[in-house]
Amino acid sequence: MNVKYLAVLTIAAALLAGCRSAEQKHSDYTNAYKATVKAIEKKHHDDNDLTDEELLAMKQASYPKFQTVAGEQVRVMNKFVKLSAEQEGVTLKRFNAVAAEFHQLFNARSLASRLRDAGYDGTFVVETKEPIYYVVIATTATAEEALEAVKRLAADDKVVKKEPYPLILNAGNVKNDNASVATK
Repeated sequence: MNVKYLAVLTIAAALLAGCRSAEQKHSDYTNAYKATVKAIEKKHHDDNDLTDEELLAMKQASYPKFQTVAGEQVRVMNKFVKLSAEQEGVTLKRFNAVAAEFHQLFNARSLASRLRDAGYDGTFVVETKEPIYYVVIATTATAEEALEAVKRLAADDKVVKKEPYPLILNAGNVKNDNASVATK
């Protein structure tokens, strides 16, 4: 009986010695995550013709920020975007009411189709260079007009929305004279 007991204790001790603490596992995960993020950033940098300063400025400018539009606080995101393929008859304007973002074009097109069926007739998809796909319900020359579309979507209980959407996307590569938004 003692031999069996001793064998079980020896096996248990060996197993426990081989176990890593939660802190060690977390540290390994964190290091792997940081290495992956660094590799992705390096690939984006290598695939890009922008300087480090331009990339940083573009990254910081792309974060949604609360800005004042027509006296109201609304999230506004600045991005360089283009129409996604197969978007005939759409003219992209400077300010866009965005319902959602996706990393897969299929998902963006699927939501755009459902939104058109729900009465958002002008819905289409734009994309960034990465690519990230944004589902736009309205494209306008002024932030105030885009705000009205954002408010309509926000109040629509039939449409599922995820934070931080809906918001206004300021297409920085589209020029017009009415482009003005106050930053808070």
